[in-house]
Amino acid sequence: AYRFWFPTLLETHSGLNITQHNRSWNTADDISKEARHNLVIAREYLQRAVKLGPTDIVSRANLIAVNLYLGKSGAARDLVDEAEAIVPGDNQIQGLRALILFQQEPGIDTWDRAKRLLEPLSKSPNVDYNIIYNYGRLLQERGRVGAANEQWSRLSKHLSEVPIDYQIAICREINSDPCKYIPAVAGSDETSAFWKLPLRHGDDVD
Repeated sequence: AYRFWFPTLLETHSGLNITQHNRSWNTADDISKEARHNLVIAREYLQRAVKLGPTDIVSRANLIAVNLYLGKSGAARDLVDEAEAIVPGDNQIQGLRALILFQQEPGIDTWDRAKRLLEPLSKSPNVDYNIIYNYGRLLQERGRVGAANEQWSRLSKHLSEVPIDYQIAICREINSDPCKYIPAVAGSDETSAFWKLPLRHGDDVD
């Protein structure tokens, strides 16, 4: 279910439960009616946030993710272009561009172009884990199993730093028991651990 890992600050317990069902935006028709309704509302509010904060990268990142969930890759691509102008060379924006490129034109093979974007990012110092995850998924979908397994192995050494849903996905890829990696805390919400963007909510780029 967790095909790609978007750099979003949307919480899975916020009502946008699409993240619990499918992380792949090219199956937008499979989104439940309630989830689609919530995503449309979220999109409206995020569009307002972007207008109010023209340099707010966090709102743009969330809006990109919502557009991808709704199957609006064109709108997502335009937002990536805008974000890139605000923070040139940002790894997360480049990573999103690669994923959009990979899926935006089903009739055209853009895998190699997406790979050329993600591969150097995955090797950069202090790379974020979602970049490694997405690169591994990209390799796996093209049948590069050995290279993909290298990425899963890298991530398996940092499972405690990965959100629980992705711990499970990674462990399944390496044929490991995911349960032993999940902290058993009574009454805890296992969807509350999220990867954090370099920018905190409300941060602007001058």
